[in-house]
Parts: sequence; C-alpha cells; structure tokens
Amino acid sequence: MTLVGRSGLPTVAAIVCVAAAGAWARRRLLVVTVSGESMLPTLAEGDRFLARRGTGRLAVGDIVVIEPGDLAPLIGRGLMVKRVAALAGDPVPVRLHGTRGEFDPSARVPEGEMIVLGDGVRSFDSRNYGFFDRQGAVAVLFARMPRRPGVARQARFRLRSKLEGEH
Repeated sequence: MTLVGRSGLPTVAAIVCVAAAGAWARRRLLVVTVSGESMLPTLAEGDRFLARRGTGRLAVGDIVVIEPGDLAPLIGRGLMVKRVAALAGDPVPVRLHGTRGEFDPSARVPEGEMIVLGDGVRSFDSRNYGFFDRQGAVAVLFARMPRRPGVARQARFRLRSKLEGEH
C-alpha cells in the first residue's frame, strides 16, 4: 500500500520545497517595521523592510537593526534602526566632535565598535551615547516592503500633524 501515488509525488515535492524555503527565510530574513522619527526623512513611521540577518559584510552607509544592549531601559524599545557612520579603524566623523558622545577629534573607532547615527534630528545614537558594540548589529536593511493596509494613511497623518505643529 502506498500513501502517495505517482501523480501526487510532484505535489509532495512542491510542499517540501515551499516548507524548506520558508524555514530558510525565517533564519536569514527579518521583517522590520519602523517606529519613531529617528530616521526621517529616509524612513518614516510604518515603513516596512526586509533585513538580512547577520552583518558580516557591514559597510559605512548601511542601515542596520541594532540590539540596544544596556541602552534598552533608556530608549524603551527592543531594537533600533540606524545608519552606520564609521566602523572599527575609521576616524571618528568630524560632525561628532564635541557632541555628548565625548569624541576626541583625533580618535579612531576602536576594534569591535561602530558609530551609528539616525538620519533625523531626533535620534538617540552615537551623538548621545558614543560607540556601539559591533556585535549588537543584528541585520542590514535591503528591500522595502509594502505598508500594511491602513497604516500608510495613519502614519502619514501623524507625521504631517507633528510637522505642522512645529511651525
């Protein structure tokens, strides 16, 4: 007695392939939904992205998902999304000299550390905290996803209301 006849074999093979692809995607990819204003104008509240887990080939300019580590109680969130401004061995960017991160103008980023910045003016990042642990980088954003239905209007309205209130 056979459980699957010859005509059912391609269906079983397709199901196994889809399951394997799904398992691979869950291990390699992360869906990120932006919350907050720290990456404006590049990323807005409610924007969704796919991020590649693992950061072996991290480069200056990459937008990364970071575990805040000791900063978690200060920021009140699980993960942060920031842009890499400098990696180990790079000079500290001039725009950070004299910020609360207390950077020495001749300093270089130490081994195992990085400098991350939000694109927006309201960002908790290396300007406030200093160097971030390189091991805290969880993933790198690489593809924009469509917004969930209803989120686009709601997020844009909140953003527009905040911007109009600042004038």
